[in-house]
Amino acid sequence: MKKLTMAALGIGVILLAGGFFFFSNQGHCDDLNCKKSYFTQGTGIIQEYSQENLQAAFDRNDRVGLYFKANWCGNCKVLEEDLIQKGIPAGSTVLSVDFDQAFELRKQYTVNNLHTLVVIGKDMNMIHKDSSGEYDTIIRLLQ
Repeated sequence: MKKLTMAALGIGVILLAGGFFFFSNQGHCDDLNCKKSYFTQGTGIIQEYSQENLQAAFDRNDRVGLYFKANWCGNCKVLEEDLIQKGIPAGSTVLSVDFDQAFELRKQYTVNNLHTLVVIGKDMNMIHKDSSGEYDTIIRLLQ
């Protein structure tokens, strides 16, 4: 009985410590989380979502994609690295939307999955939506 209690206590301590380190690292700042704008090889723009950045993209007549991601999502980071390194088409802007914070946008476009891209028009209506997380598919939708 004592061994079982000690094992349960040990597992509890490990889970608490792991949770502490996981959540304390959520504000970690790396290149993908801290930079505000990227001009990609294809001369498209990747920026954090804001009303100002959205309006500026529409003013440039860019094709606009809302990319729903989370800092803790490994697949999101891989896709975002691909978008930055390989580039997005000229005349397009991808606005990175914080999946965990943007409840109204998620509701508006029925976004339930991470690494979802929603291409929108100036009227804010959805043109395309893709949750595959595949670089080639996203590029095709932005052209």
